[in-house]
Parts: sequence; structure tokens; C-alpha cells
Amino acid sequence: MTETTPPLAAVPPVPAATPDAPTETATLAAQLTVLAEQLAAAQAEVSAQKDKALRALADADNIRKRSAQELLEARKYAVSDFAREMLNIQDNFARAWEACQALTTTDDAVKNTLVGIKMVSDQLSATFEKFQIQRVVALGQPLNPDLHQAMQEADSDQPAGTIVQELQAGYTIAGRLLRPALVVVSRGVTAKN
Repeated sequence: MTETTPPLAAVPPVPAATPDAPTETATLAAQLTVLAEQLAAAQAEVSAQKDKALRALADADNIRKRSAQELLEARKYAVSDFAREMLNIQDNFARAWEACQALTTTDDAVKNTLVGIKMVSDQLSATFEKFQIQRVVALGQPLNPDLHQAMQEADSDQPAGTIVQELQAGYTIAGRLLRPALVVVSRGVTAKN
């Protein structure tokens, strides 16, 4: 962005040359021409330096904004590796809880152990929510390759491409996939013989 420079002040008219001073007028005219050229060069240099300074400020501002965005994303997803490892623990607690549901016992120690397993699983789930780690909805949903990984197909009364079984839960962290859900997908409605 360049500014227009104000016009040079009007040069007072040079008195008509007299036979005594023709060289003085020519000298003044030459000096005036040199000064005008120097002024134009200086104005061009100022304009170029101003342009460079504005570009440097814009670059610095862009770097600052990009760094702030990268820092925000780094903070948001910093726990991803740790969370991915914790998912296996959550899966094991869920499996233990499901297996214990079939138990019928009157033993207080076993009942307390079951309650403890459920409490730890619930606490882990609450911690996941706190850090925006959410379970991927799979059963009954159409296969979404961004969230689900089809492991096999099965005959089903569901439309083709519908998830009919979840082999392993999938999770996202702040909207980004942490682990895909491992699923079984319907081949479609099969004809009965």
C-alpha cells in the first residue's frame, strides 16, 4: 500500500537570464534537477521500506496466530496416546462386569468385588467424559469408515451396510477418532428357503 506524496512546492520563477549570469541559472537548474531526482529516489526507498515493514508485521501476526492454534490443538490432543492405552483397561472392566452379571452368589466378598468393578468402570467413564473422550455409536448405524472398521459380514434382516454387532467399542477425543469401533456389518436381507 503506497501513499501518494504531496506535489513539490512550486519553484519560484527564475528571473530572466541576463548576459552576466547565464552560467548561474544553468547551475541552479542543474542542482534543482539533481535534487528532484534525489527526492524521487528517497520517496521510492521510503515506500519500499514501508511495504517491507507492513509485510513483516503481517507475517509476525500470522505466525502468532498459527502458534496459538497449534498450542491449543496440542493441549487438546496431548492425552491421546495415554487415553488410547486406557481404553483397553475400560474394555477389560466392561468385560469383567458383563461376565459377573451371570453370577448368582450370596457371598458378600464376591458381591463387594462386583460393586468395586462397577465403581472403577464408572469412574473411568466419568474421567473419559471430562477429557471429551466419547464412545462411538455403532449398533444399528450405517457403516461409517471414518468411525467404524468392518471386521466381517453377516446375514441379517437389517439393510446392507448396517452394523449388527460391535466387537470392540470405538472412541473419539474432542471429535477426533481415537480408536475405530470393530464391527460386523449386515450383508442385507437374505431370502428364506
